Amino acid sequence: MLIIAMVSAVAGKAQTSLEFASGGGPVGGGATVTPQVVTFKENTNNPTGNTFVAYSSPTITTTFSFTNQQYTLPTTQMSTGLPMVFGAAINNGGPKALNASFYAQMSSLGSPVDADFTSTELVTPGTGISCPNNYATEFMISAMPLYNAGLSTSGRYYMGDMNITFGVPVSDPVIHLVGIGAYYSTLGFTAEFDCQTAGVTLSRLSGSAELSVASNSIVNTAAHPSSTTGSGAATGSILVKGTNISSLSFKVYIKGDGGASNWATSSSHSGDQMLIGVSAAVPTLVLPITLRSFTATPQSGGALLQFITGTESNTSFFDIQYSPDADTWQSIGTVTAAGFSNTEKIYTFVHPAPIPGANYYRLRIVDRDNHSTWSPVVQLSIAATGRLMGYPNPTRGDYYLTGIVSPFVAVTVMTLDGKPLQVMENFVMSAAIQLGQYPTGVYLISVKDNGRTQLLKVFKE
Repeated sequence: MLIIAMVSAVAGKAQTSLEFASGGGPVGGGATVTPQVVTFKENTNNPTGNTFVAYSSPTITTTFSFTNQQYTLPTTQMSTGLPMVFGAAINNGGPKALNASFYAQMSSLGSPVDADFTSTELVTPGTGISCPNNYATEFMISAMPLYNAGLSTSGRYYMGDMNITFGVPVSDPVIHLVGIGAYYSTLGFTAEFDCQTAGVTLSRLSGSAELSVASNSIVNTAAHPSSTTGSGAATGSILVKGTNISSLSFKVYIKGDGGASNWATSSSHSGDQMLIGVSAAVPTLVLPITLRSFTATPQSGGALLQFITGTESNTSFFDIQYSPDADTWQSIGTVTAAGFSNTEKIYTFVHPAPIPGANYYRLRIVDRDNHSTWSPVVQLSIAATGRLMGYPNPTRGDYYLTGIVSPFVAVTVMTLDGKPLQVMENFVMSAAIQLGQYPTGVYLISVKDNGRTQLLKVFKE
């Protein structure tokens, strides 16, 4: 069981929310079964506005995927050969599904209105989501395998599983569905979803009259389903009640109303095309420990990290993460955790190569079920020795070293994760390090002389 930590990295953000917005999802379109990854953005003035900023405390992704597909299709009907796909649309004029965008505005399908949606359970129902400003992942469930097999149009058929996986466990997420329902000729049919994840409970927050939510199911109750919200298509927001949810799995069905004898024709492609999005309250930091302190101090040219826990429950290890700019992070080592403890535990780790200036550290705390959460970020400032400096910083092109008698054994330009970009051997002080060919960003300059290596950080404009 996870215990709320004694410290919080996001105190004071309870009124904001994590949502799908422009730039957070995949670009392009066309039928695919490749999992679709969307990065949450923070809506800083939810529920009344739509000011979206990057969220990195930590960055949280949502991945949609399909498994256990029960039917196949000829590629003349669907290029993937499978009926549950992202980026496809119905085709009334031909047998093959048309292309659709992977990630689109919530207003782009099914004619929803803002009042159909609710961003989190903490706000007034029917508020917090803007159809033009919020985005969602598009997917389609083709009815063609039912047509190909000559199956009854009044049956309910299991098509496969839809999975939602969170890069960081979240609590009480809200699922937004747009346009559940479709029709062909006089036949109405609709997707239905049965939740298979233990320990969570579904409930309806808001939506059109057709949307019905039970503790483990989402259905369209329209007598004659169609593709327009309020006129046969179900649209709305569903609360998934549960803590530290890593993934959700739904069995997906198609159900027909028997209004026609066939699901389609040989010269058309029918299916239920819809949008799905997710939002959540900005999380309070939850750790499998009580973290009493986390500090970073200089020590013998390195950085000594010390963290003290009061209690631990089911902890596995600490992943030590480092960043020179509090934006791009990399793992620099691990420390084994106690697992279960009711007494104070002191852990230490030495980072041997902090750079002059600001250095940032955080802990990824992993439990034995492979759930991960993050500690607050700590900063350590390392004073320059005065023996090695670089200028200008920032630079648009050439960068120079000063302060040590050259030549150096080697000077290496590296990315923040340590990937070498250029190596200059026997480098002399008067020569320029040419950075003009690289994109805007932060780079590391590794300077080696007489068995010692020093690092400088430079910003390329």
